[in-house]
Amino acid sequence: MVQRVARGLLALVATLVAPLAGAAQWLHYSEPDFELYGDASPKQVAEVVRNMQVYRLARDTVLPKLKGSDVVRPRIFVLSGTTFAKYANSRRNVAGYVTGRDFGVDIVIDASAEDWTGTSSIVQHELTHYYLHNTADFALQAWFNEGLAEYLSTLTVERGKLRIGMPAGARWLHLHQLPWMPLREVLG
Repeated sequence: MVQRVARGLLALVATLVAPLAGAAQWLHYSEPDFELYGDASPKQVAEVVRNMQVYRLARDTVLPKLKGSDVVRPRIFVLSGTTFAKYANSRRNVAGYVTGRDFGVDIVIDASAEDWTGTSSIVQHELTHYYLHNTADFALQAWFNEGLAEYLSTLTVERGKLRIGMPAGARWLHLHQLPWMPLREVLG
């Protein structure tokens, strides 16, 4: 019942938001474990949907017990540069961000970001935090929470094969250029 009401409200919001966006064409895609809205190009929206389907497959293979909320699914917003700038104007030099809501999370990404392919890893990283939070009934150590989120954010498909655990481009550079955190702080 609650899911039906939540879906109805999301559909109503989507119906109301689309005309407010002016000439922009808002796209909507629904999966069992996420909702996606976007005014970016259909190709970019389809790419995020495909990446999220790959993420779900890998997540269910690597950690089959991770689950989302039974009430509300995460929402992913794939925004054009103009729309992203309008709603995220206080956030400088970011390709995406996460904001919490009751029982769920909204993930907002900028489809015009220079590192467009990196935005899917942002979504994968943040969704992992969301699923860990909804699955664990105890506080997780920061190193485990961040480590697992980073690990699952490296999902890619190359030549029809799922790859996971490869160094993330930006993170790899940071590991080589920045000083390492002392082990005491990592495990603290």
